[in-house]
Amino acid sequence: MRYDIVRQKRRYEMLDKNSRNEVLNLIEFFGRYQMRNDGKVTKQYVYYDTDNLDLYKSGIALYRTVVNGKHTLTMTLERLYNEDNKHLQTYSNKRNEIEIDSNDSIFKYPEFLRNSFKNMWDGFLNLDPDYLLKKLKLTYSIETTSHEYKLINGTGLKATLSFDSDKYINHSTKKKATSLFLTVYQHSREDTNEEYENLLSKIERYCKSLTRIKESKVDLARAKTKIIIKDTKAKKKKND
Repeated sequence: MRYDIVRQKRRYEMLDKNSRNEVLNLIEFFGRYQMRNDGKVTKQYVYYDTDNLDLYKSGIALYRTVVNGKHTLTMTLERLYNEDNKHLQTYSNKRNEIEIDSNDSIFKYPEFLRNSFKNMWDGFLNLDPDYLLKKLKLTYSIETTSHEYKLINGTGLKATLSFDSDKYINHSTKKKATSLFLTVYQHSREDTNEEYENLLSKIERYCKSLTRIKESKVDLARAKTKIIIKDTKAKKKKND
């Protein structure tokens, strides 16, 4: 079974580092799973967008990934900004990527970017790829240190428990933040969906230090590094 194929995934925010032991002890307690500690890996994600957030508003993520010295440029249609947009719902699994040189700027690959924009939108969104190429800028950087455990059981389920420590940098606000997450990936075929859901239900029932979240990494980076404007007038009125 290939672990690079992801059928489903579910993400949880962890209260603190003790949440990892809570989950691992639970898995061992039930005794239905064989677990392999694959150790740690550090990944870097660098996101790009325009000042108007044209990509974000269209459900598109453009980012550079660095893992073990390998640089990959990826564009995905990964989430829906406007859930009423049926075209985005229809094409929400598109993904284009290319391996790039470590010293290269993403702008050295204009044809990949231009063709990927067209492929993502397929003519439904009225944005000029050449306009986007001129307006793209660095928006967020995310460094993720993942401690991964591979999971299998006798029914064919193959999954990964990835305990992630994320560091965010918002390049517009210069604000930084950190978060701890557990992501549970299903790699095995569709007939193990019930076993996968059974695993998740156990985690959600017994591990109370976890909170299920649906946001992507860039959504979380946006939320945790945005500038909060204080309402000084309301505060003054309350004091009076």
